[in-house]
Amino acid sequence: MLEILGLIVAVTIVGGLARAQGGSATVVISAALAGWFLIRFTGTHFISTEQEAFFLILASWIWILVIVAYLIFNALTRAKKV
Repeated sequence: MLEILGLIVAVTIVGGLARAQGGSATVVISAALAGWFLIRFTGTHFISTEQEAFFLILASWIWILVIVAYLIFNALTRAKKV
């Protein structure tokens, strides 16, 4: 339950960052959610122990962080060009 709440908060932040840059929030949110679900749920077919499941959860959250980092650094580079 707490993980879903965290995902909702993270997706809201991703959408806000995309909207602030004039981009399509729908596309960025879809990419974040699709990557999170693919890593989180299809990755279970490739693991064998519960200890590896922790790394799968971690990898799915790192995917969200990568998208947030891209949006932040993209905004910083656009600000320097102007």
